[in-house]
Amino acid sequence: MSIHRSSKAKRDRGVILTTKGWQKLQQAMQAAAAEQNWGQRFTREQLSDRTRLSLQTIARILKREAAVDRLSIEYFLRGFELTLLPGDYAPPTAPFEELATRQDDLHQDWGDAIDVSIFYGRETTLAQLQLWLVEDKCRLVALLGIGGIGKSALAVKLGMQLQSEFDVIVWRSLQNAPPLEDFLKSVCNFCCIYRQQIR
Repeated sequence: MSIHRSSKAKRDRGVILTTKGWQKLQQAMQAAAAEQNWGQRFTREQLSDRTRLSLQTIARILKREAAVDRLSIEYFLRGFELTLLPGDYAPPTAPFEELATRQDDLHQDWGDAIDVSIFYGRETTLAQLQLWLVEDKCRLVALLGIGGIGKSALAVKLGMQLQSEFDVIVWRSLQNAPPLEDFLKSVCNFCCIYRQQIR
């Protein structure tokens, strides 16, 4: 016996976690991992057992790049004894095809940014920085600390995650204190090229 589903029966896949919702989930996941998993992050398989969601749906929810149905997000949060509130999810700001195109068209100059293709941890810090920059619209955020603790890697990772939120991205390292004149020339050259392109 086959089951036919009408198009109306299909779930509406149209929301992602907001920064606030994602941060709330990350904090609950970290607390649960510390309490129930010897401080180790949950694997996707463990998350699947806990939330009754597929591995693919879990990945989509955590990456916040592809929309899922609201009920899936609700199940995920329930797995960590959280209640889904209206501010925890929203429709994506642009259709994903447009978003991908926009990312390709961004004007970016990553200069000598380090490779962050392998980057572990710092989810809570990244979520807090993203909240400040995107939702709170902070104009200046300083990452301070002794050398070698990963400030540059954190900044590059954050920039990569937020590149779709900005029209122009310019990355410059201030390591080894480059002369201000050289720094400004480099940034101004990029801005001049960008200005010519938009005319």
